Parts: sequence; C-alpha cells; structure tokens
Amino acid sequence: MADIRPFRAVRYDPAVAGDLSPNLCPTYVLSEQDLEGLYSRSEYNIIRLELAYDWSTHAANESRYMRSARTRVQWLMSGVLKRDVDPSMYVVEEVFNEEGAEFRRIGLVAAVRIEDYDAGIVLPHELTEQGPVQDRLSLMKSTFSNFSPLMALYRDGPDAPVASLLWQVARREPDVVANPPDLPSIRMWCVTDPTILGALRGALSNSEIYIADGHHRYEAAQAFRDYALDNLGHDEDDASQFRVMTLVAIDDPGLFLRGYHRDVTGATEAEVLSLRAHITAVCDLEVWNPPKTKIGLALEHSLAREPKSQTTFGVVGLEPGKIHIATMKSEPSPDLDIADATDYGRLHREILRGIFGSSRELNVVGVKNSADQAIGDALNGVSEFGFVMRPISTEMAESVIRQGKLLPIKSTYFHPKISSGLVIQNLDGDL
Repeated sequence: MADIRPFRAVRYDPAVAGDLSPNLCPTYVLSEQDLEGLYSRSEYNIIRLELAYDWSTHAANESRYMRSARTRVQWLMSGVLKRDVDPSMYVVEEVFNEEGAEFRRIGLVAAVRIEDYDAGIVLPHELTEQGPVQDRLSLMKSTFSNFSPLMALYRDGPDAPVASLLWQVARREPDVVANPPDLPSIRMWCVTDPTILGALRGALSNSEIYIADGHHRYEAAQAFRDYALDNLGHDEDDASQFRVMTLVAIDDPGLFLRGYHRDVTGATEAEVLSLRAHITAVCDLEVWNPPKTKIGLALEHSLAREPKSQTTFGVVGLEPGKIHIATMKSEPSPDLDIADATDYGRLHREILRGIFGSSRELNVVGVKNSADQAIGDALNGVSEFGFVMRPISTEMAESVIRQGKLLPIKSTYFHPKISSGLVIQNLDGDL
C-alpha cells in the first residue's frame, strides 16, 4: 500500500521574498543562457538552491552544493523561507495554453514513502544514468532539502474519489497565486483538515504510483533514505524516508505527453557514414518539405499522421539541408518486449546501438525536448544528426510500467513540467 502523508513544507514568505512568481523556475535548465536569465529574474529565484552558480560571488574552492547549502541557511535565517506550522497536503491547479487552447491540470503535493521498485508500489518506466543520480544525492546531503516535487501519476477509482476531493478543496479562495514567466499560472490550497487528509490518504493508499518525471531524483532519494538510516540515526517515519511528489491523475485532460528528441554529436566521420548507410538500408525515406515557420511543430504533426503500427521518426543529417521522414521497413519482432518495440526502443536498439555500441552511445547520443532545436542543430552543423520522435501515449506508458519494462532514458516528456520552488521538502527530522 502507498503510504502518503501530509508534511510541513518550507515555502517563500511573501512578506520578505515578495511576489512568488519570479522566484519559481522550471524543474531543469537546458542552457547557460536559461540559467543566467533565472538568476537575473530575482535575487530569490529557487535556481540559486536547485542549481547554484553565481558568476559574481562564487568562491573558486566552493562547490555548488556548498553554495546551495549556504544560501538555504541564509534564506531561512532572514525569513525568505519559512516552514509551515501544520502538516499539510497542497492542492495545485495549473492553467496553461497548448496550441491555442487553455487547459487546467490539478495535482496533489504530498509526501510519499520511498519504496524499492520491486515492492510494486512506486514504479518506474525509464532507464537512468548514475551521473544525474549522484548529482541530486550530493545536493540532498549538502542541503537536507528537495527543492522540486517529482511528477507522479495515479489512476483514480471508478467514482474519481481523489479528483472529487481535490476539486472540493479548489472551490475556496486559494492560499497562493503565482504567474511565473513561461510557466503555467498557479493557484494553490493548503489542506490541513484531518477529515480531508484522511480521505485523500485512504483514496490513494491502494493506487500504484507511476513516476512520470523525476526518475533520477527518485533514485537519489532511495540512496539518501538508506544513507540517513545507516549513518544519521534517522528512523522510518523521518522526512528522509519520504519523497515529496505532485500526484496527477493519469487521465487528467491537462496532462500531455510530448516527444523527447535525439541528436548525435561528436561522432567520427566513419560513424557518420555508417549511420547514414544503416538508416538508408533499414528505413524507407521520404523527403519532408518544411514550412517557413514552426518547423518542429509541423514535423511533429506530420509524424503523428503516420500509422501507429509502424516505427517512424524524423531525421536530419542524411543529406545536407534536407529533412526526412524515416519508416523502418521491418515490423517489430514478436520477440521484443513492449518497451523495445516502441519507436524509442527500436531507434536505440536496432539503429544507434549497432553503430556506436552501448557505452559509446551514452557519449554521442543526446536528448532534446525541442524538435526545433534538434532540427536546427543538425541543419547548422552543431550536431551530426537530429531525430524528431513521436510521443508514446499515456496508455502505452502505463502498459510499459505494469509489465515491469523500461524505456530508453528520456523517452517520455510529460508536459507541462512541475515548477520548482512552490513547496520545499525539509529532510532533517520529522515530516
């Protein structure tokens, strides 16, 4: 059974930190330009804790984990951050536009007991790499905090008891309102009523929890859980044994799955020639003529019209200045498991790995959340190849999870991402 509990979040105090909106940030930063923009947006932007790097004041012998820890203590002492008095769950409504239409998504931020995957309670669907896991673990050990909730999914009961409770809470005036730039607008309610908390815990207790976004952070939390038990004298009900998550119903109309795209950068000339020849041999190729604007979106729409039974993706790098739609000539082998039979599984297993091998693949194959960037980098020579991928469906993702299979790293891009800084989990002592 899933053990889901209220917790005492650390949150920005508007009396000291001002408007919350400029203090929030995405769950990850893709470029140094993004990082600089967030630093300049607010002296209290959560990026200064999540990914600390201050060009003007950092000391050469101070790691970014140490800078995060120092800044966190300063903000707690000055009142920028303040811990809630009462254990709470937090209902969060996000409003955003998707291709011209407005959508709303509602989630529940709560502490979920950390479980090993083989317990069958909290379940993954993607492979991970140790580098990002160790990075997040180092940050946790330095700051005793988690600065961003994971995004996790659940399947509501037949009468949608969880959704009913969340919308019941959302009828009253919100406790927090924020409109962060380039992120969904947010309304949040703090739930301390024991009756509602008990009903939410009961309604979710028999639900499997699917990790949507945050596999590396969850595995870091597993490692920190063990570290705290073995080395810090924590017990099984301390905060270190839980991970704060934003729980979203898997069929919420405001939950979108986008494609996670690939590029190849740093391949040798021989590898480039071999990959071109291999793709040409195993795929039927069609030159795709792009429009003048919104090229990435247009290619994604074209790929979406291709039959789902085929393995299809966009590729840049086969011919100078050209974009192709590639469809693998063979159907997935009946021996392949459900994850290996996806577009992502076949691209990695049957095309990329055959050229680079499993170890070198990790060094030359990258991921891009923007189709435009994957296309533009390949056309401009920043990368040797760009691959534009179709999203898998939420139904397919759930099937992969339920069958205990794992997709290649970064195969699901759940949109929109959860904002960092709305609630912070303290890991020292009780929940």
